[in-house]
Amino acid sequence: MEKRGYLVVRARTVPALWNRFNEWYSREHLPLVAKCLGAKEAFRLHSRDEPNTHIAVYCFDDVDIIETPAFQYSLKSLVSEFNKEWPTGVERTRMFFNLRDVVSLE
Repeated sequence: MEKRGYLVVRARTVPALWNRFNEWYSREHLPLVAKCLGAKEAFRLHSRDEPNTHIAVYCFDDVDIIETPAFQYSLKSLVSEFNKEWPTGVERTRMFFNLRDVVSLE
């Protein structure tokens, strides 16, 4: 069974915050979250269909890390800091995924 897992965060901002949010997320938040949660890799995607919307993906070698007290504590702290920085104007959801299938066409 594949153990890799992913934390996926979808965020949508009001238009007036989009540029400032992107700068902050790229420069500060993405690297901080990846480091604090022990991600192997992190990246962001911008939606071509939904204005002011991005997806951040944090990759883990073992999805079970999300069950550890240290991970839960770090996640709670990061969410709290995010809420202080962006008290209004940013709507987001978080989901955890297990890797199911990979197809390589090389």
